[in-house]
Parts: sequence; C-alpha cells; structure tokens
Amino acid sequence: MRLGFYSPVSNNTHVSKYSARSFLKIFEFVSQIIFCEKLKMRKLSGELSGLTQFRCFTKVSLIAACEERTSSRFSFSLCFPVISEPRCESKVDLCFVIDSSGSIRDANPSDGSYDNWQLQLEFLSNLVRAFTIGPDASQVGAVVFSEQVFLAFALNRYDNREDISQAILNLAYIGQTTNTPEALRVTRTQCFSPSNGDRSDAKNLVIVVTDGLPFPPNRRGPAIEEGRQLKNTGAVMVLVGITDTIDQAFLRDLSSPPQQLGTNYFTASDFQALDNIRRTVVQGTCESVEGESPTRGCCLYFSLGLGFEELL
Repeated sequence: MRLGFYSPVSNNTHVSKYSARSFLKIFEFVSQIIFCEKLKMRKLSGELSGLTQFRCFTKVSLIAACEERTSSRFSFSLCFPVISEPRCESKVDLCFVIDSSGSIRDANPSDGSYDNWQLQLEFLSNLVRAFTIGPDASQVGAVVFSEQVFLAFALNRYDNREDISQAILNLAYIGQTTNTPEALRVTRTQCFSPSNGDRSDAKNLVIVVTDGLPFPPNRRGPAIEEGRQLKNTGAVMVLVGITDTIDQAFLRDLSSPPQQLGTNYFTASDFQALDNIRRTVVQGTCESVEGESPTRGCCLYFSLGLGFEELL
C-alpha cells in the first residue's frame, strides 16, 4: 500500500520551515484511519493542497470522517498552529520606567544562583521584541529610578532592536530607596520631550516595572498624582509588579483604564516568574494601545482527499 502526498506549493518559504513536521503529523493520523477496523482497502490516493496563511489559533483544528463502505471517499482538514511571539503593530513612543531600588538585590538568593536585577533587565530586553523599531516605527527610551532618577537613554538614541536590547542589559544597578513620583515626572518631562524624540503622531506608552511601593510611604500619594498627570497627556500606562508583597491597589491606580489585572497591570510572584508572564504582558499592552489583540503569527491549513476501494 502506498500513500502519496503532492503539494503544488512546496517552494513556499513558510512551508519549507514546517513541512517535514507537518507531513509527519498528517502521515501518523492518516495511518490510524488506514487501519480502521472492517474497512478493506486495495489502494489509497491522496493529494495535499490548499495551504493558506492565517493567524494562529490556540489549538489544533481537526475534522475527519470515516465510513464503513466497500467504496468510500472522504476528506479531512488539519490546522497546525505556528506559534510565534505576539507583536504590537502600532507606532509607539515607549518609555520603560525601571525600579533600581535596594530591595531588588536584597531579595537575591544567598547562593548567588541568579540576580534579580539581571532577570528584570532580561525581561525588558525581551519585551522589545514585540515592537517594530525604527524612526518611522516604534521608539524606546528608559528611565531608571531609586532615590536618584535619570533618563538612561532617550527615545531617539537607538534606531534598532539590537542596540536597544543591549543598552537595557548594560544598565547599572543603583540601590537605595524608591522615588516613584520623581520617576514619573522625569518620564513626562524628559522621556516624552520632543527634543528627546517624542513624536506627535505616535502613541506614548509607559511600562513601569517595580517590586514595591514608593518609599518612604508618604510618596504614594504624589506618585498617584504624577501618574494622573502623565495619563492626562494621553499616555497609556502599564504596570508590572513583582513579588507577592506588591500592592495591587497601587498598580491599579497608576494604570490606564480599564485598570484590570491582566490587561493594564500585571503581577509576578518573583523575578524568576517574569518570563512566564511576558506573553500576557505583551498581549495586554498591545490591546491597551491598539484596541485589539496582537498579531500572533500564522496557521497552516491542510486539506486532504482520500479514496478507498474494496479488495477484490
């Protein structure tokens, strides 16, 4: 018995990357149908066709039919998701506001197996991959804060993803207290300044990453007020809080509407868990800016027609 697949689109670049794996999946599934009980077969013919590129779904879509007849013909189709990183297609001026207070490394493990500051920087560096970077696309700047606050690099400093990611990974740790209100003021007045690359035709986006409340505690109210002024300029604010002791009410108050967990503010139990929520952060951020879900990649659809005949 022979099974033949013929594809008129074998030179497609998307197919070439996934064809071997997809053909194997199809063969394994068809093999189960071939040995269907009570169905005698003399020959089987098949043709692979109709491959199309779509957005991915979250699970495999599979439709199949198998009838007990002396002569039958049926078809089935499969969708194999090609999972890719979600991407924000909007043109944004993004400013990261990065907590560099003493509590971050105070929580480092005693055996030195990892560094919370480095994990935070890697998380932010990976977030950059969700945006198309360039003078006519998205730009990224960064504000670092502890007791001191400074603009680490301006929106117009780098024009490609690799340089931005490396600049983030090279940021030095400061320590000290948590001057959140000043960090938000510097974001509004310096990061989103036309002289530093802020553009009138790009949406302003703020992503704040912090492991706690402003310190001393009397800075909480001023931080909420600075956040309100920043949002009044039209900026979209997204908050990422780290550790189980984070004050979710503070994150919610600073975030943009609808101020929902998993949409405008997010939490991670510790710094090691940051990478686990990265896709969710990207999805919520894109929806906040664009009003719709981010692009997720493609889905490969296969339609297969099969013919069976009874053995003589």
